Amino acid sequence: IHGGFQYNLHFERGSIAGEMKKEPTRRRQTGTTIRWKTDINDFTDIHIPKDYVLDTMKRQAVVNAGLTLVLREQLPEHFGQFRSVAALAPGVLGTTGVESADMIRALADRLHPDAIIAVDALACAQLDRLGRTVQLTDTGITPGSGVGNDRTGLSRDTLGIPVAAIGLPTVIDAGGFSDDPRAAQMFVTPRDIDAVVRDAAKLIGYGINLALHDGLTIGDVDMFLS
Repeated sequence: IHGGFQYNLHFERGSIAGEMKKEPTRRRQTGTTIRWKTDINDFTDIHIPKDYVLDTMKRQAVVNAGLTLVLREQLPEHFGQFRSVAALAPGVLGTTGVESADMIRALADRLHPDAIIAVDALACAQLDRLGRTVQLTDTGITPGSGVGNDRTGLSRDTLGIPVAAIGLPTVIDAGGFSDDPRAAQMFVTPRDIDAVVRDAAKLIGYGINLALHDGLTIGDVDMFLS
């Protein structure tokens, strides 16, 4: 990360694979992050004692001032307190051609979850709620209802299991703050809607993870997402 841009370069077996990707970023911390994964073709024995790895990292830290080395143990026994969770982004009917409720029902019939958490965008009538409130309910949600385009609802009645719904208002009825008769046919979003959605997604995502997994901390979530 440098100068407001993030540069990504991928290597495979010691050679550059693909072109460098450059994209804008709002992160202020600059520097270089290297993610390295062992190649099973070269490392045929992957059962390396943790103490050996830690000792090697300590030796490297001594001769590389300012370098941060992080060891993540991704062994099943260290995640025993985590619940089994599946995630689905069903999209919208106009893009997929499939009702969200049908897609979710098919997956639920396959996985047999104890409950479903549905996260969706909402419509509101008050400007001070736009992108600033989070709605929680245990009665489910009806996609599209806020803009007069009701789809099949997501609830215990339609899916057969408890449904918790989390929503964030991202659009507002323009008729609520404009005298222009044409405004009654419009739903508008804030100019910074991308930033609003990104920040809200982080807030809701962290909240769901902390609620579902006992003992998980914000620092843990940051580590998993880094």
